[in-house]
Amino acid sequence: MATGKKSNTRQRAARNLVILGVILILVNILAYNFHIQADLTTDKRYSTTRATEHLVSNLEQPVHITVFLTGRNVPAAFQRLAKSTQDVLLNFKKISKHKIDVVTVDPNGDDTTVLRTLRDFGMEGVIATIDAGKQGTQQKMIFPWVLVENVQTGAAIPVFIQETNAPQLSRTVLNKSEMLLEYNIANAISQVTKKERETVVFLTGNGEDLGYNYMSAIGHLANYYLIDTLNLKMAGHIPPEINTLIISSPYEAFSEVEKYKLDQYLMRGGNIFMLLNQATGSLDSFRQGNGKYNVLPVDLNLSDLLFDYGVRINPNVLADGAEYEMIPLSKSGRKEESMLYPWIYFPVLSGNADHPVTKNLDGVLGRFVSSIDVLDQNDEIEKTVLLSTSRYTKKLSLPLSLSLFDAVIEFNIAEFNASHIPVAVLLEGNFRSHYADRQPAEVQAYIQQSGQQPLTGSGGKGKLIVVSDGDVIYNDIVSQGPLDLGQYIYGGYRYDNKSFLLNAVEYLSNEHHLLEARNKSFSNRILDPQRVKQERARWQLVNIGVPVIMILLLGGIWGFVRKKRYA
Repeated sequence: MATGKKSNTRQRAARNLVILGVILILVNILAYNFHIQADLTTDKRYSTTRATEHLVSNLEQPVHITVFLTGRNVPAAFQRLAKSTQDVLLNFKKISKHKIDVVTVDPNGDDTTVLRTLRDFGMEGVIATIDAGKQGTQQKMIFPWVLVENVQTGAAIPVFIQETNAPQLSRTVLNKSEMLLEYNIANAISQVTKKERETVVFLTGNGEDLGYNYMSAIGHLANYYLIDTLNLKMAGHIPPEINTLIISSPYEAFSEVEKYKLDQYLMRGGNIFMLLNQATGSLDSFRQGNGKYNVLPVDLNLSDLLFDYGVRINPNVLADGAEYEMIPLSKSGRKEESMLYPWIYFPVLSGNADHPVTKNLDGVLGRFVSSIDVLDQNDEIEKTVLLSTSRYTKKLSLPLSLSLFDAVIEFNIAEFNASHIPVAVLLEGNFRSHYADRQPAEVQAYIQQSGQQPLTGSGGKGKLIVVSDGDVIYNDIVSQGPLDLGQYIYGGYRYDNKSFLLNAVEYLSNEHHLLEARNKSFSNRILDPQRVKQERARWQLVNIGVPVIMILLLGGIWGFVRKKRYA
């Protein structure tokens, strides 16, 4: 009898074990094929945006992602960034149903191919100080990079996942780096898996200079788009296949026919990025004039066109008394004795924190910018200010006589009585043609010759960004060659001009905006350092001791119950 009971008990235990094994196998199969995640954080930091999820879940080609930032033997902030990167990529991998493959490599290991890859893609390291225990501190090269590759086509884009190249990550920079992880990596995935790239065209024919000072801007855009040029004077019309048309720093006035071509391109759903200098001048102009220069207005004959669309660029120069760059000057005339002085005509512009194009930008460097008036005469066009000056701004009418040595004179902040003046505006909605009611004779002749039917409205399509400074996408040049876009020649600080350019063109060119991911906001929860110091031992006991005590207590209770039941 006892033998039969034991046999039944064994059979029941074996059956339960088989059932448990089957359940575990099914759970693993379901977990592998179905992505279920609950994000209970208030800022939804572990959730992906709809645009990103749509991209990753509909991948047709496999993507290989290599992470060069490991969490071993690096400062705590980089460990956290490495973990956040792995969390984002693990989430992407699950959503893509494992079409995304992720590997982590250690650039400081013995594999020389890793260093060769870093060098080939221009992924430069950051030197950080680490704690080496008894040996004190050591310098270590860290590579906060991710390489995104299309397995089938071989297309690859490196992604710098740290928002600055500083060797130390402040809480603010770390928070920003984590916020932009999803967007930066998803954008790279989008670019390497695109079947066709959007076309971005730079306009020529009106004095635009696309030489060495625009190499960086064109080069960065060429990583993501097909780049071409179009001479507006020679072209019969602007092809609607162009996704975005960039007008950068023209100096010759536009004829009515040329304006009509721009107007009709916009009416047909085209997107225009206008970067217009309303004032002449650069630092080179001052050097050629022995430190003096007369800043003059630039008449491009676009005022009436822009007025109908909802903005007006004023013939002035904005001086900023709070956010500006510096220039080197020497009172003795000797270069080696030069010092940096405030140059209030090069303002550092702030981005609109509520729009994905400019959210989380550190600052965009401007040079002789002008004010933009946002007009209210057309309610069907939505107008959004993207860039503006600080709260201490002064408007200076043109023409204006300036000297470099004005920088030496201490300015009176009380004179800067204007604030947050717009210098970049996004216009989108239902545009009405500037030529809907009146067409000059030369435009009528062009219409008859071209045979195209004029459109009087855009039907809700088309977008326009107007910036009152063509130098926003201008790169400085040193003896070694062009600097990167946003890197200031004096001091080497990198502004977010490159991000502004890429974000603006992406917003104009793409309908499904991955830029939605840039709208993420993480709460920067900072612990009180004094309380941390005072209560450290107590919370260590709570976090380590209490779980152990609970396990021992539950084990004792379970043992007591078993003993009672089977006694």
